[in-house]
Amino acid sequence: MNVHLESASYSELDFATYNKPGFLKVQAAVAAVQQARTLASTPEDMEHAVQLAQAAAERRNTEQHVAEQNFLKARQSAGDRLRDAIDKFERSSLWGTRRLAVEQRIQHAATRFTLKCFEDVATEVREILNALNTQKSAPSHPKPSVCEAVATMPEPKSASGWFERGRRLEQKGHCTAARSAYQKALNMAPGHFQAQNRLARLQQKTVRPHPGYAQQQRRGA
Repeated sequence: MNVHLESASYSELDFATYNKPGFLKVQAAVAAVQQARTLASTPEDMEHAVQLAQAAAERRNTEQHVAEQNFLKARQSAGDRLRDAIDKFERSSLWGTRRLAVEQRIQHAATRFTLKCFEDVATEVREILNALNTQKSAPSHPKPSVCEAVATMPEPKSASGWFERGRRLEQKGHCTAARSAYQKALNMAPGHFQAQNRLARLQQKTVRPHPGYAQQQRRGA
């Protein structure tokens, strides 16, 4: 499956989240500067306030750097965990509704990653791995045949009906029959974007070049 892990870079809005002690220290330093300026009545007092302001600025730079490093570590850790979970998912034998449920969790985790909610990503990854581990220990059941699956479905009369038929077939793991249903939905309604998306995703999953294809092409050239 194609999952793009995009994340905005560190910003000052992340300061308090990734270095709360340092953020509080900077707040205290800024408050001290404001108080010193308010109470200053002599040139010496003003000079002291200026020194406090310089110290507060230096403190802010130092603590911001710590926060940024913490942010980068959290982002790297969350990204590595999610990529590992995706790799295990793609090598799993999940199918049907259980596979779709895990795919949705992965997409949700990728969205949380983009929003820089790295702790949420860790939680989602644990749920994903639990689902995969449960699948390994669960007894296997024979997958119903395409004929058995189709026999329980009424003949669609509309593009939406064909799309729903395709969706149900896909959930049961019958990708070839699902593609056919999605294509019939598009034949009836070429602008049916849901059928387009599902069909494109199934084609990406199943259309893979043979390992010797590239070598044969080079020999033929």
